[in-house]
Amino acid sequence: MSQGRSAGLYSALGITAGTIIHTLLAALGLSLLLVKIHCCVYDCKMVRCCLFNLFRR
Repeated sequence: MSQGRSAGLYSALGITAGTIIHTLLAALGLSLLLVKIHCCVYDCKMVRCCLFNLFRR
């Protein structure tokens, strides 16, 4: 309270910038995780298909 209006404004801007950066990095990490999971699921499907065709008689 004793530091004035500009200190409060800088504090609010810092908190907002940190929140935006944190949100963007979390969204990027989540999208990368989903892409990796999709690739792993596709690979598992391909292996299963190859094994099925290999052992089919």
